[in-house]
Amino acid sequence: MSDRQTAPVRREVRAILSRRGGELLVVRPFADDEAAWDLPGSPLSAHVEPEQALRATCLVTIGVDIPEFTLVSPVRVGQGGETVEYHFGLARLDADAALPLGCAELRWVRRERLALLTFEPAIARLLLGDLLGQLPA
Repeated sequence: MSDRQTAPVRREVRAILSRRGGELLVVRPFADDEAAWDLPGSPLSAHVEPEQALRATCLVTIGVDIPEFTLVSPVRVGQGGETVEYHFGLARLDADAALPLGCAELRWVRRERLALLTFEPAIARLLLGDLLGQLPA
């Protein structure tokens, strides 16, 4: 690859869902105790708007149709030799509304306890770093 060419950027969406008490919803995509935790999310197709992808992802993953997200500026992260551009959407959710439909497990976690869970490195850096400071209490 020449200096003029750049690797393609993979785009993904992640939903940051909170509820009263400062808890955030995390999901475990696979039924494996060693699997990393994540935020509800999916790849973002070229011709799909982030908010549309977030709504579809939440409906499939946790069975909740969320009508509106507050979008956070996209964040690019180097991950395994490629660049991933994450589009985050924030929303409040009723605690009892979420069900693990498209994931193995879901859990509500207080912000200060997020560091006790294992996330993929890029999500951990974002969620436990600058991004967490942008979230409403």
